[in-house]
Amino acid sequence: MRHLFISIGFMILLSGGCAPTPDYEAGLIAYDAGDYAKALNIFRPLAEQGHTNAQYRLGVMHNKGRGVKRNIPKSIELYRKAAEKNHIDAIYNLAWIYWHGDGISKDHTESAKWAKKAADLGDAEGMHNIGMQYYYGDGIPVDLKKAEHYLRKAVEHDVWEAFKLLWQLYLKNSELLHDETVQWYRKTADGGNSEAQYYMGLIAYKDKRPGSDTEMIKWLKRAALQGHGDAQELLGQLYFSGEVVEKDLVESEKWLKAAMESGLGYATYMLANFRMTGVNGAVEISEGLRLLKIGAERDDVSAQTTLARTYLYDKVVKKDLTQAYKWFLIAKETIKSQKSRQDKLEEFLLPKDLLTDLPKHMTDEQKTEAKRLAAEWRAKQKKKQDSKD
Repeated sequence: MRHLFISIGFMILLSGGCAPTPDYEAGLIAYDAGDYAKALNIFRPLAEQGHTNAQYRLGVMHNKGRGVKRNIPKSIELYRKAAEKNHIDAIYNLAWIYWHGDGISKDHTESAKWAKKAADLGDAEGMHNIGMQYYYGDGIPVDLKKAEHYLRKAVEHDVWEAFKLLWQLYLKNSELLHDETVQWYRKTADGGNSEAQYYMGLIAYKDKRPGSDTEMIKWLKRAALQGHGDAQELLGQLYFSGEVVEKDLVESEKWLKAAMESGLGYATYMLANFRMTGVNGAVEISEGLRLLKIGAERDDVSAQTTLARTYLYDKVVKKDLTQAYKWFLIAKETIKSQKSRQDKLEEFLLPKDLLTDLPKHMTDEQKTEAKRLAAEWRAKQKKKQDSKD
């Protein structure tokens, strides 16, 4: 989701027949200057007179506690008045507040109501959000046709985050991935969009007809050369495994490095294994550990569990039960948050006997410290994510 509060200097969509007035503009200038008392004195009477933009801005001030004590119910009341007159940002902020439960109880049904209104008024991110809610059945019943409708419209409005969810929808419901849809992907990919090129590669991978492997690599390389991290990572894996192309560790490492630079965790984990095992050169334990830690910080569960096992079993680093248990706990939470991962992932990466046996060899102080460190790490990760939303 986009940021809740749009910069005050941003010229918002004027709706409900509410045009700028000298008083309102003076309020914006005062707000930008940090003179919230003056802005409040200007916006409040205008809002009471039904000025849509003033209602929205006053709602922002109550939401952020600028010039007034923070008051979420009052903010919602003001946003609603503006939203009922089709003020897009007010509508979006209502959806955001109800979705996150910012100062109130979460209400995803109410959030969906406002997200749909924003979408139907042409707001691209509203299209993405209501498409996501229809897909997951979050606050509203699952409706994959409506999910596809809104996600497609979001992509057509350049909200490329919608592409990944749209692809998940097609993977789970192949009957929706008809020829017309493939042609839509192809047209977008031919236009140079790296996200569409990546998914054209995946479509070719699913095809399995003669020539589809060549088609897949072509599209993946086009996307990867534009800096598409997922395409770079997949190419690295394919050249490593030799599954559809001739095995080439040099080419694999090249693409994995590119994916790591794009911020991907699993590519970083694979590179760490390259260094620690010497699969493509000399063994470099210290560099492998450094990469493992980066991958773990990027929330890659394979890196997290490998780092935990390294602290637990590996003789090349000092055994540290507290660090091992911390990363096992973090990995368990990572798996729990990744609903799309395979059902056997936890059993494969985190055997139950290991998770139950390890604490038996730890002191109470070590267990408490490991849990504290894991909780502290998760809090930092959440803060990072929230700052991106």
